[in-house]
Amino acid sequence: MDSGLVGRVRRFNRTVTQRIGVLNDAYLARERSLGQSRVLWEIGPEGIEVRALRARLDLDSGYLSRLLRALETDGLVVVEADGTDARVRRIRLTPAGAVERAELDVRSDELAASILRPLDDGQRDRLVVAMAEVERLFVASLVEVTATDPAHADARHCLRAYAAELDRRFPGGFDLGTAHPAHLSPPAGLLLVARLHGEPVGCGG
Repeated sequence: MDSGLVGRVRRFNRTVTQRIGVLNDAYLARERSLGQSRVLWEIGPEGIEVRALRARLDLDSGYLSRLLRALETDGLVVVEADGTDARVRRIRLTPAGAVERAELDVRSDELAASILRPLDDGQRDRLVVAMAEVERLFVASLVEVTATDPAHADARHCLRAYAAELDRRFPGGFDLGTAHPAHLSPPAGLLLVARLHGEPVGCGG
């Protein structure tokens, strides 16, 4: 890897972390870290499964457990067994947690406005466009592509989505029924599945 490119990425990271307040122990002047605040925000009004949250944020299970314990101690979240599957743990916000999440939204808006306010209209547009491009490339760097058994649930999900898209595009529709898993298995073929945060997002055969 080009050391010059690595150095520029590191410089960018230092600038961003300082500007958005990540270096402070209490993020957005609340009595909790950025990690706790982000977890609280990601849980959302509908709640979320622990495993889904861990995959979305790419967090070590032990670290996520510590974050959730801290939020539970503060009375902001409840971790309980899912109503349909006792093996699955689900997190939901308490009423106090919902209030805190709403306050985080307000303060996050204020932080974003403080970044934009000193700039003129042209600079704001340039910054937002650049941020969108950086976000797209960051997301692209998180995608993992692996060879996958066509019978795997992720592979079937992608192939169904592929067939459905072609069915919408072609006037006469599209039927994937002629395809056989053996055609996408070595040595006859290969199926690659792209995953983002552990979820299938695309495939190629």
